[in-house]
Amino acid sequence: MDEALESLRQASRTRRLLTGLAIVVTLNLFLYFKVHRPVKQLLTAVESVSQGTITPVVPVGEQDELGELADTFNHMVRKIREATHDNAQLTESLRSMNDSLQLKVSEATAEVLQKNRALAHTNELLSAAQRDAARAQRLSAIGQVAATVAHKIGTPLTALSGHIQLMAEDPTLSTESRQRLETVEAQIERTSKMIQERLV
Repeated sequence: MDEALESLRQASRTRRLLTGLAIVVTLNLFLYFKVHRPVKQLLTAVESVSQGTITPVVPVGEQDELGELADTFNHMVRKIREATHDNAQLTESLRSMNDSLQLKVSEATAEVLQKNRALAHTNELLSAAQRDAARAQRLSAIGQVAATVAHKIGTPLTALSGHIQLMAEDPTLSTESRQRLETVEAQIERTSKMIQERLV
């Protein structure tokens, strides 16, 4: 009878261990495919935009918070691209007008030539101001995306962490299962910290 009871206890421990292992593997896979990989794609695109490349597009996988965030980011990149294109056209138009004006002024008197030099200097200041404005607009948009990322991703990670902490408080949980839950919680904290560090 004792052997049968010990066998049942051993089978129960094995089942709990396998269940805990399945939960840990499932959570890790979920975090990788639903959080880590989409966030990494988004952060790579944000970094690319912050370096001046305005062509990246983040694939929109599902219509969840991350999908909505990716769609918002893609919309922002399109707006930046359109603004950059408009600024380039405006700069080209100003340059063309300046060249024409310089040709006419070069045929005039020395006084008109002096005024033209002042106008060219003003044009350079205007172009510099436009470049600064475009850069400030890009940085502002990136800041908005960063704040949205922190909010959209922080909420599900906090919920997952809370559920794992509740599971860890189960007194019937084995030490090994508790350690595995602690590992999952540490990975969630690591992911949250990594996101915050990228956004600084």
